[in-house]
Amino acid sequence: MAQAEPIHINCGGSLYVTTSRTLRRAPPASSLHRPDAVLEDGSTAWLFFDRDGPAFAYVLNFLRAKPDESRETAQEAAFQASALEGRAARLREQIAELQELQQDYVEGKDYVEAQRCTNAVSAARKQLRAAEGEAAQSQRAGPSPASRLGAIRKQCALPDGAAALRQLAAEAAFFGLEGLEAMCAQEEVGRRGEQTDDAASVAASRDEAQRLRVALNHSTKRKAALEANVLELEERKAFYKAQFKAALELVPAEHLGGEPRRDEAADAEAQEDLDEEASDEDDS
Repeated sequence: MAQAEPIHINCGGSLYVTTSRTLRRAPPASSLHRPDAVLEDGSTAWLFFDRDGPAFAYVLNFLRAKPDESRETAQEAAFQASALEGRAARLREQIAELQELQQDYVEGKDYVEAQRCTNAVSAARKQLRAAEGEAAQSQRAGPSPASRLGAIRKQCALPDGAAALRQLAAEAAFFGLEGLEAMCAQEEVGRRGEQTDDAASVAASRDEAQRLRVALNHSTKRKAALEANVLELEERKAFYKAQFKAALELVPAEHLGGEPRRDEAADAEAQEDLDEEASDEDDS
């Protein structure tokens, strides 16, 4: 198998080597088919493009990842046709099984289940018509541009910086590569969405941290208030305990269920009275 002859390219001072097959994947009206100059370097001819050199590497990668249109169309059409035909075949088998089951229910006079089978057959036939319509439309339209770009994007890297991505979009527009230009636009929108999501996540985290700080401050104040209440209760307990002890000292013992207190002065007076009475008896 003959190999494609290499083509040397000088784009803005950056040197690249590719093949004519890769360049032919660009649209016929692309500037890639009309170099600004052809430079002779001994036996080697260089195609010269007065454009951004580093960005041209992504242009070549896009063309290398881009499959041959006719081959891609045939392969994808065959794949879609096979998938749709398989789906249609399964639906036909399902319809046949439902019809046999329906006949069994009719013979068994189970008309409720037979009606359910009839409804299921109608739904399956509707799906079958939709699948056949999709197959016909797929054969007419071929693979969609979105599916092509999705397959290319998996193999084609894009620059990280926003400025480099915009520069690549400009180069894609100059070389007439609408697919690469669309990829750059989609990538820029996606990155903006990610940045927005990141900013929203940071804002949500900041709000949550502020909420936690407020809750912690409130908890700290509540803890201090509870500790102050406990201290006040302890002081009141000690005060009432002292008051109760003082009150107990003023209550007579008999009222407390203990031995009654003896009055020594009264006892002495009663003893004197007894002694006087005894003395009077002796004299008489």
